[in-house]
Amino acid sequence: MNKTEERRHRLVTQSICILIITLVLVTTRVRSNILPVVDLKPDQLIGSWEALVQREGMVGPSIYQMLFVSPKEAWLAQAASDSSFAGLQFLGRLTSEDLANGQIKLEFTALQGQSEPDYVSVQIEGRASSSGDLKIIEGEIIKKEKDGKATSDHVFFANTLWTRSIADASVAAEKAILNARRRSKVSR
Repeated sequence: MNKTEERRHRLVTQSICILIITLVLVTTRVRSNILPVVDLKPDQLIGSWEALVQREGMVGPSIYQMLFVSPKEAWLAQAASDSSFAGLQFLGRLTSEDLANGQIKLEFTALQGQSEPDYVSVQIEGRASSSGDLKIIEGEIIKKEKDGKATSDHVFFANTLWTRSIADASVAAEKAILNARRRSKVSR
């Protein structure tokens, strides 16, 4: 990737992250007070986390979802909503976790027999922080394939199942447009 493409990729990724933060703040109804950003502690990982799959600055039709039962027990799934993909693309269990001073490194190993994973393991490395009720993990997701190759992409996880709100908003917008088109045809 040349420098221009790399800058464009970073700009698109940053724009997506800003959009995601805005959506999470709106859907979780975070207070309008300015809250400091602080490093996450291991017990703050507990709960559900979601991220949209990003590839070279583009957001795809897949999501990542993590569930932490405890700081040392977690699962990661990658699932696609696009019919051209085969639903579940990865299901793995946490095999390694390191969170210190806001820096996080997680490794998930594929569960055999649960799916036909595209990858044997997935690592997430980056920054883990919170501001008020909003908790985020932002960094790189590294997918190790069966043939030993690895690919990495930017990832932004929020500690909520926020993509459901986006899906509801998408359906509402689609219905509004269809109704407006119907009304405009009737009034002609």
